[in-house]
Amino acid sequence: MSDASVMTACPALRSLAVPRSLAEDLDRVAHFAFEVLAADAVRVQIGHIDGTTSVHTAGEMPAGSAAKATDEGSRMLRTPVRGPDGASIGSIEVHRPSSQALLPVEARMLSELAHVVSDRVEAARLADLEASQRFESIATSSPDAIVIANARNEIVAWNAGAERLFGYRAAEVLGQSLTLIVPPALRAAHSEGFRRLVDGGGARLIGQSIKVPACRRDGSEFPIELSLSRWLERGEQRFGAIMRDMSERVETEARLMEAALTDPLTGLANRGAFDRRLNALFSAERRATLLLIDLDGFKEINDTLGHPVGDAVLVEVARRIRDATGGSGFCARMGGDEFVVIMEDTANPIDGHWLGETVIDAIEVAIPASGALVTISASVGVACTGSDVADAAALVANADLALYRAKRDGRGRTRLFTPDLRHKVAERGLARQELARVLSTGGYELYYQPQILLGDGSIRGAEALLRWNHPERGLLAPGAFLTLLESDATAVAVGNWIIATACRQAAHWRRAIRPDFRVAVNLFPIQFKSGDLLRHVEQALKAADLAPDGLEIEITETTILKNDERILSQLKRLRALGVSLAFDDFGTGFASLSMLRKYPVTKIKIDRSFVSGPDVTERDRSITRAMIQMADGLGMATVAEGIETPAQHSVLSAQGCAWGQGYLYGRPMSARDFERYDGAGAGKPAMSEGARRAG
Repeated sequence: MSDASVMTACPALRSLAVPRSLAEDLDRVAHFAFEVLAADAVRVQIGHIDGTTSVHTAGEMPAGSAAKATDEGSRMLRTPVRGPDGASIGSIEVHRPSSQALLPVEARMLSELAHVVSDRVEAARLADLEASQRFESIATSSPDAIVIANARNEIVAWNAGAERLFGYRAAEVLGQSLTLIVPPALRAAHSEGFRRLVDGGGARLIGQSIKVPACRRDGSEFPIELSLSRWLERGEQRFGAIMRDMSERVETEARLMEAALTDPLTGLANRGAFDRRLNALFSAERRATLLLIDLDGFKEINDTLGHPVGDAVLVEVARRIRDATGGSGFCARMGGDEFVVIMEDTANPIDGHWLGETVIDAIEVAIPASGALVTISASVGVACTGSDVADAAALVANADLALYRAKRDGRGRTRLFTPDLRHKVAERGLARQELARVLSTGGYELYYQPQILLGDGSIRGAEALLRWNHPERGLLAPGAFLTLLESDATAVAVGNWIIATACRQAAHWRRAIRPDFRVAVNLFPIQFKSGDLLRHVEQALKAADLAPDGLEIEITETTILKNDERILSQLKRLRALGVSLAFDDFGTGFASLSMLRKYPVTKIKIDRSFVSGPDVTERDRSITRAMIQMADGLGMATVAEGIETPAQHSVLSAQGCAWGQGYLYGRPMSARDFERYDGAGAGKPAMSEGARRAG
């Protein structure tokens, strides 16, 4: 057994750790001598240069025996242990009955054991000295701060790196508490944590690199990276710390974090920062009002004025949104032309609506960009937290529904989320599931509205209009499902079915009614993006054995305004094939008249708002007259939509309009009913008896 309780400390001398292996060697020497010499007890005690003494015993030591003088007749026999210079560094004491004196061979053995102990102590001393010198070399040359403390939280080593880092010289801090470099607010916690470490706790921190705050001599606080180690030195704990200044790294990380959470164009927070902020509000169970802001018509600015102007507009819009909140709201750019504002700690829809209108008013003021004044508006959707909003995603979804409603209601306005919007979305979801099955189950049907040659009232064509024979709701007009269908994955397939069906019907009526009969169809915008529109038209014409001039394709202003070269190329190829192209609802939007020169349009359809209704004035008639003259000058035919009375028929005919379409001549009807129709509304029969029999 080892007895390490007999120790004295000499703080003036440098501590040299005694390796565990030396203590074990001295224990073995004591036990070997105890067994071989048949002693009552053996004590091996070694003194160290720092004044401490280590004692290793075997057997039961007599009380007070360490203080007794020895002679040949006594019970204690002492053999000195000497160092390389001959000085005594310890002794081996053997206790035996006085009648059992050491034999010469035993005395020689004891002397040899003393030499073994001397050799082991010297080897340990040299190893300890080498380790100490190696530590001194590392600590001196290391750019990092290296500090060693004892179990009393006192600094016992302080290198040049520590002097540079903290501003204290070694002579000033040796023997001082380690809390000297701990920020005042954390010193109590540090002392408690150090005490637990001394008592054996906190071992998970040993060998780990952690980031903690530290304090310089001038009182300034800064972050450091700290690596801790712990060891025993002559039975006493030592704690080493390697410390490195992290100020620059922390600043760099902060800049990178800010860049990662900031929109580089506008300087607002980005989508990632918005998600963090909103999730934090929900985690803290704080109230919030969310505004989703989407610019109206921003794509046209990019397309017509270029992306640099578009970017300048986005920067100015971001500034105006930030100013409109007065610094009280969290503003972010979600991407593209969509922005968001979070009003924190309030869930008042009235406040949200007021701020939404304020933002819209600010955005609508003309924006100077590249020498031009750009005007733009915005739509805003508002949603508030509440018992029915479970998380951040639900709040965003509600605001998005309100934004969709604002867009649908005409744009440039603010709409609040109401629960009925969610029900409508659910209905749209069910309707979309139904749409996926309609084509395969034969639920679609084409209805046909007559197109009349105004000069003689004869039926010369028809416009094909889509209907849905719903199993529960009956026959549905396009207004009930067309908007949903246009964005559905089946739109291209349905559009191709319409073309093929209309071509078959036109071919039949060319044989049954008149050889120049023509059927007009409307295309979905997505059909132009499919890339194979021309191929499907050619296949439909060939399958129906229909000449290309028997088909007319109607394009809308939305299609023309895209000003897409791919669309223009497809229209030119269709026209080269012999298919007629009609511009639908002409005069109601913003399409440039110059586009009529660019696009291969063969016919203009005058919108019904200029033809019929209580609001039609003489000015409207002047506009229709001008459109007819313009079309005639461009070599295009005109079709007046919405003719409902004989007087309107007469006016349009007198103005030179060639074609007419409206309830006066017939409502949209099934193909079977169309063949039975006699055109009486126009004043003359138009369907032959043979055609009726063919139906």
